[in-house]
This record gives sequence, C-alpha cells and structure tokens, in this order.
Amino acid sequence: MSGLFHFGPTLAAVALNAMASGGGYRWVDTQGGVHFGDQPPTGVSAEPLRPPLPPGSGEEQKALQELSQQRSRQAAEDAKQQEEALQQRLREDNRKAACAASQTRRERLERPRQLEILPDGSAQRLTEEERQARIQETDRRITETCGNGS
Repeated sequence: MSGLFHFGPTLAAVALNAMASGGGYRWVDTQGGVHFGDQPPTGVSAEPLRPPLPPGSGEEQKALQELSQQRSRQAAEDAKQQEEALQQRLREDNRKAACAASQTRRERLERPRQLEILPDGSAQRLTEEERQARIQETDRRITETCGNGS
C-alpha cells in the first residue's frame, strides 16, 4: 500500500489549519510517512504549505479585476462629464448675466443726458459723442455675449 495514506480527522484538521494560516510545512519521513506541522524537524526537506486560493481565482479573478477596473474608469469618466457639464452651465449662466447687464446698460444709454460715474466717485455728464461711442461699445458686447445682437 505504498503511496496511499489515510489521514485521521485530527491530522487532517492540523493540515487544513496549517494550510489556512499559510505557515505550515509538509515533509516525508524516512519510512515514507507524510507529516504536517508548524516547523519541520532539522535536516528534513520540507515544502511550505500555501493557503488555498480564494474562490474565484484564475480566470474568474481576472475577469472580476477587469470589471472592477472598467467600473472605476466609467465612474471617473462620468465624474469628468458631470464636471464638464457643470462648467458649461456656469459659463452659460455667466454669459447670460453679462448679456443682461449689457442690455440694461444699452437701455440706460438710450436716455439722453447720461451721467458717468468716474473712478473718484464723482459724476460727469456724457457728451452726445461719448454717449454714441458707449452705445456702439455696448452693442458690440451685446453681440458677443448674447449671440444675436438682441
């Protein structure tokens, strides 16, 4: 019956425990008996026991890793698209605000005898030439910010 070994429940439990902890050894004595333990006897060639691979190892594990990486990339792409959409909305809101401000300024410039507030806080009445120049500049801004010149 060489080559066949019968492990009792205690020996099997010791072997499984050693394998599960990843710290055990397996060796064969001079009579061909197989032994398991935390440390092999000195002078005996022993092979370390490795814990069993987790369920889903091999191709399944690779597929799970690829799926996880794909989901991470998709989440990053989704976050990037959301950020770009937010930035676009902010640019659009700023454009609309600039358009409205230019249109309001244009309406005020339509009234004759406009006052301009100077940097020192004083006011100065615009000449007709200055008012027309401001109207032209404001019309240019409206065209740029509003897009349709309205």
